Amino acid sequence: MLVLAGVAYNRATGKTYPHQVPITTKLSAGDDGNSKEINEVLARYKEFIDINPGDLANIIRDVEFHAYQRKLRSILCSTIMSSPATYVELATPLEEAWIKLRKNHIKSLPVVDKNHQVVGIVTLEDFLKYAAVNFDKTFGQRLIGLMRHSFSRASVKPSDTHPNAVQQIMQKNIQVISANCNALDLVAIFEGAGHHHLPVTNKHHELVGVITQADFVRAIHGSIK
Repeated sequence: MLVLAGVAYNRATGKTYPHQVPITTKLSAGDDGNSKEINEVLARYKEFIDINPGDLANIIRDVEFHAYQRKLRSILCSTIMSSPATYVELATPLEEAWIKLRKNHIKSLPVVDKNHQVVGIVTLEDFLKYAAVNFDKTFGQRLIGLMRHSFSRASVKPSDTHPNAVQQIMQKNIQVISANCNALDLVAIFEGAGHHHLPVTNKHHELVGVITQADFVRAIHGSIK
């Protein structure tokens, strides 16, 4: 499955997989995996065709590339996202957010405001960073202490040195994608920005789902069956 996904991903980005040297001369049996078949097909034509097998192979790859791009454009984010999304709010206590992460076996949670619009994301890394303040204790003690402190506080104080709510440790500069975007739009995002979990929004910018790299790979795998 991973090999197929690798082939599909590289097709979508215009790369070859496995990587090949561009063909500029007439192909022999050892030059390309398809050269023998291309030469056999050309030999079936009685009339002379003024094109060498190398150029024909490049044309075929170009046609496959554009055909695959069209296929990815037909796959909407709304059809591959996980919905409904598991999320937290700005004032959600850290202990409650941690429980949601563990219970759902996920690594991040979108953070929404009172209008259900995405304003941030909180990840396992965010918890680990804030739990690593007091080095006199074990990591487990620091993490438990962080969440107990958050759950015992009645109000959110952003200036407090001990965070107690999601809004104090969340990442604010995040990438989201519209449910009407397609799988081809996801290629550049997952390839270049290092995202693993992508919140999906509707036309009102409200959270409607989440797309993970696993969702993306499954979509690619399904498209090449």
